[in-house]
Amino acid sequence: MKKCFFLSFLTLLMLVTFVSLAFSSTHIWVDQNNGINDSSTPGTETQPFKSITYAFMKIKDSTIVVHIKAGVYDSNTSKPANEREYFPLQLRNEIIIQGESSKEECIIVGNENSNSPILFGENLSNIIIKNITFKSMKRTGGTKNGSAIELISSSGIIDNCAFIENETAGYGGGLWASLSK
Repeated sequence: MKKCFFLSFLTLLMLVTFVSLAFSSTHIWVDQNNGINDSSTPGTETQPFKSITYAFMKIKDSTIVVHIKAGVYDSNTSKPANEREYFPLQLRNEIIIQGESSKEECIIVGNENSNSPILFGENLSNIIIKNITFKSMKRTGGTKNGSAIELISSSGIIDNCAFIENETAGYGGGLWASLSK
């Protein structure tokens, strides 16, 4: 009985912590179809950035929610350089990255030959990643672990995400969580 109460209390405490992070955070929006990567763009819901990479460059706070609108986010060289994604995207403490629609509509496409994952984080806490598909990252270099996401000594939640056609020469084709909770 005491153990059940303790686990319920601990779960509630974690939920309250994550919810409070979302409300006390800076919010930025990314929209591949309608966004603009420009120094005058504020990254708001009505004036979003075009790429996740550009949004990450503009992040000043550690506690942040990145809202990703439906679209395909990739490093396609036919796009202008400032509209492409450059991997890895470096995670930060207390970051929430969420697709604003379903995981089927919010897709991050990797590279066919990469030394790094799509997302990377080390010694971080309270990371939340949700409603995103990570697709087609082939990791052949670096640690060769975790082609889509590599987390080292980090904690957080990955919710309602899909990992499709990701490969690695090491371990964790889509996700590698080493010493992580």
